[in-house]
Amino acid sequence: MPKNSIECVGFAKVGGWAASDDDARLQFIVAFASRFHSVLPKSVPTFGPQELERSIVESVPGDLVEILLCALLSLLLNRKKPVE
Repeated sequence: MPKNSIECVGFAKVGGWAASDDDARLQFIVAFASRFHSVLPKSVPTFGPQELERSIVESVPGDLVEILLCALLSLLLNRKKPVE
């Protein structure tokens, strides 16, 4: 008998969040980057959810995460010079 609603639908609970929530977040980031690729710096490569997840779960976040965060900060801060 399932102990909570997470087990009822068959999702594994990881770090306080259901795995499906993590998948949705990764898919949102990938869709956002794909949709706004034209305004992102050319240094941001195209990537899929698996590449993003691999880059996030490394003990030290991978280059993809660093490049993406710097690009988003540059856009948010409206900087002409990229954030390094």
